[in-house]
Amino acid sequence: MGISSQEDAVVELKVVRPETFANVTEIADHLLNHCTVVLNLEETNKETTKRIIDFLCGVVFAIDGQVKKVANATYVVTPKNVDVSGEQQETAAPAEEAKQPRELFR
Repeated sequence: MGISSQEDAVVELKVVRPETFANVTEIADHLLNHCTVVLNLEETNKETTKRIIDFLCGVVFAIDGQVKKVANATYVVTPKNVDVSGEQQETAAPAEEAKQPRELFR
């Protein structure tokens, strides 16, 4: 009779710095293997950044994950059942702006 505990669970975190869109399949593989990805796009051009984020939004939709911007040009991409929480970095927006969708590429 085996007893399982949550202490045995290992959470794996991958930090990636893609420079081209070709790196996106490696990032998707990490997510499909239930790894959280810290996506550093500081060295990635704007057009490639948009393509990577668009592709990963499709991946996280399919696996019920999330993409959250945590700093300038840095995102945390999580598989299902992983939640990123913490203090909001942005100040409260006026009521009119709060109704608009949040822009990922500020």
